[in-house]
Amino acid sequence: MTARLGLYGHHTIPCKSSVCKVNNRNRPAGCASANGGEPGNADPHCACTAYPYNPLGGHCGNGDLTVFPLSANATDGEHPLFPVSFNVIGSCAPQGLLQSLPEGAAGVAGLSRLPLSLPSQVASKLKVAKQFALCLPSGGNTGVAVFGGGPFVLQSAHPENLAQVQPSLPLVKNPKNPGAYYFRVRGIAFNQ
Repeated sequence: MTARLGLYGHHTIPCKSSVCKVNNRNRPAGCASANGGEPGNADPHCACTAYPYNPLGGHCGNGDLTVFPLSANATDGEHPLFPVSFNVIGSCAPQGLLQSLPEGAAGVAGLSRLPLSLPSQVASKLKVAKQFALCLPSGGNTGVAVFGGGPFVLQSAHPENLAQVQPSLPLVKNPKNPGAYYFRVRGIAFNQ
């Protein structure tokens, strides 16, 4: 697939591509459609429009769907091993979408079940399981995201494989929103 060179040296995705169709299949509700960058546009110079969404502020914008390099560390689940780099599909967001994000945040990564989510792209590019684990610590400490089938070992006083010590939370699919994660709730307790 060929594409024109976009801002910052990123290659944009053509409107007529199948990737553009996949991208626009699940546009967030309430996001106004941009003129010209829709799937199926026959203009050979048409760049596919993406609709980045800020879930904290509930706002969306639009920008070119682009291909850009991503770098991370491969891991055995416990230790970083070596750097890996690969291309992913994403979009730059208008500056206004970043305003309600935590200080220092550069953007938002989609973690859904959909084909262009970060876990789906990592699994496809690196041939790992389509699974991920997040550690979101309190107190301003740095968190971590681990993609692949595990093990998921956090470095602490007593390192343990989280996949073995944490209870599993079975996820349920919702045909009305196939990209989202749902789980059954039997009850909610407070102050216990």
